[in-house]
Amino acid sequence: MFGLMMKAGARGIPHAFVVDADNNITFSGHPMDPTFESALRTAAAAASNRDVGAPTDRQALPLVTASLDELLAMPVKALKQILTERGLSTSDCVEKADLAKKIAATCANVTYYK
Repeated sequence: MFGLMMKAGARGIPHAFVVDADNNITFSGHPMDPTFESALRTAAAAASNRDVGAPTDRQALPLVTASLDELLAMPVKALKQILTERGLSTSDCVEKADLAKKIAATCANVTYYK
């Protein structure tokens, strides 16, 4: 059984692994080992630079700037659509006011993507 499962060879507790962006283990050992920090920094820098310049197909949804009164004037279907477009559940909202309050609390300050 040498496929994907191999013996880790961990000796002692605590034991740390650093996995790079290509899913290769670049460090395996004690976290106080002097090479751990450099391996961690290298892997973190490579992971953060991996998506730079890549085309993004996700579109930012606009922030909801409507007031609570304006939201309450909208139909329930429109309020539910605002939440579901942003991946938010409507199951915890029993009344129309619950939908409007949830939109005002979450969709006015956070940018969601399609």
